[in-house]
Amino acid sequence: GAALSRTVQRGLGTFVGVAIGGLVLVGLPDPLVIAFVAVVGAVRGHLRIANYTAYAMVMTPLVMVLLTAGRPVPSSLLWERAGDTGIGCLIALVVGQLLWPAMYRLSTSSPWSRRRFPK
Repeated sequence: GAALSRTVQRGLGTFVGVAIGGLVLVGLPDPLVIAFVAVVGAVRGHLRIANYTAYAMVMTPLVMVLLTAGRPVPSSLLWERAGDTGIGCLIALVVGQLLWPAMYRLSTSSPWSRRRFPK
């Protein structure tokens, strides 16, 4: 469903973004960092609507640059981001795929959950 799709998109985009961050953002000169922030800042809103994977992919290096205030991004921060996202995706999959459908079935099967509206 939607939860699975969004979780896969977020995970894939973040992991690719971590790779991009590791390859591109470690030690870039200041003018290129500023250009990167400007370009990503300009397109991120459009990417969120058009393709969530691409949005997550560019947001990860952007957040890394902003968190380090333009200093070189330490590789430990990239690994932490990847690990945190992996844990978050697992939680989202468990809740979204296993618990949520069960809770939804329980709530809609209850006679108290059915609202009666006048026609």
